[in-house]
Amino acid sequence: MSLENEYMKNAVGIEGLANLALTTKFPARPGHGTQGRKIVVYANYLKVIAKADVNLTRYNIDVSPEAAGKKLVRIFQLLLELPEFAGVATDGKSMIIAIQPLNVPDGYSVDIVYRAEGHDEPMEHAVTYKVRIVTPTSLPVAGLVNYLSNTSPGLDFPLKAEVTQALNTIFGHYPKAHDGTVSIGQNRHFAIAHTPQNEHSIWALGGGLEALRGYYQSIRPATGGILLNINVTHGVFMEPKPLSQLFPALGTGNKVTLQKKMSKIRVRVTHIPASKSKKSNKEIPRVKTIFGLAKPEDGRSDPHPPQVRTFGAGPKEVKFWLSAVPPAAAAAGAKAPIKSPKKPGPALSGNTYISVFDYFRASECEPRF
Repeated sequence: MSLENEYMKNAVGIEGLANLALTTKFPARPGHGTQGRKIVVYANYLKVIAKADVNLTRYNIDVSPEAAGKKLVRIFQLLLELPEFAGVATDGKSMIIAIQPLNVPDGYSVDIVYRAEGHDEPMEHAVTYKVRIVTPTSLPVAGLVNYLSNTSPGLDFPLKAEVTQALNTIFGHYPKAHDGTVSIGQNRHFAIAHTPQNEHSIWALGGGLEALRGYYQSIRPATGGILLNINVTHGVFMEPKPLSQLFPALGTGNKVTLQKKMSKIRVRVTHIPASKSKKSNKEIPRVKTIFGLAKPEDGRSDPHPPQVRTFGAGPKEVKFWLSAVPPAAAAAGAKAPIKSPKKPGPALSGNTYISVFDYFRASECEPRF
């Protein structure tokens, strides 16, 4: 309050008119503090205490070949695993933020062999991405604090937006990197674990949907310093259930509508045994993305296109070509027969069409359709 009073004192009269500028922090208020009753307002803001010598460094990141979405986020995760980038924050899109300048030159590049999350080694023929670290920019946090504490009209701090963006990246880095959290956009974060500690933040809506309570956070420049705004927010998500239970809840009567609901939904594959990490011995989940329901025109350009009886057909109505030689082996000129099933059941024969249901019934996995 004292800062605003001093600022308004300097902004009135002849001297105030001389200091008018498009960069003025506060609007002109000729009647400031002359009417009304003082009250105390409590708000969901926390003051950010910044040391006077803190200078953040922002590095722009260039990735080639081009990547986007979750793949780009994963490339940033692999970059931050390298020793020279330990302890930095990232938005997972275009930049990293370091609290101290990194020991790398401008234009420094490193090759990142793509490795799926949870895997110890890259897959065969994994794509190698060239990551270049360019255009370091020094961002003095104390400069923003001093600007916000200044009581002279007309002054400006050119890096206000850049410092604010860097602080938002730092405060949002942990929830985005945490396995038990889903982030929507840059600032909305939701804990997804169905545990007793989190059950108060989950509410079943019916129809295969549930509401999660999370939080929204944002850095706000304010009078006298920097504030972190934290608000409660809500989001609607699919219930974490097997698809055999989720589909009826979503409504299978209209398969066109069902496909729209399921498009781009990520699911964990459970009908194939999961592998384990050699280093941690933890299970590596198989996560896939649903792009749509099966339709008769799928794979028309393939030499042996799948046979789909109707739109949205199930595992008994979808057949695919089972070659006697796996495609990778065939490309290498091999003539190895397909493997025999490890448990009693119908034998698998090659060079024929087989339904998805029959294939899993005859292979190592129990079908769970």
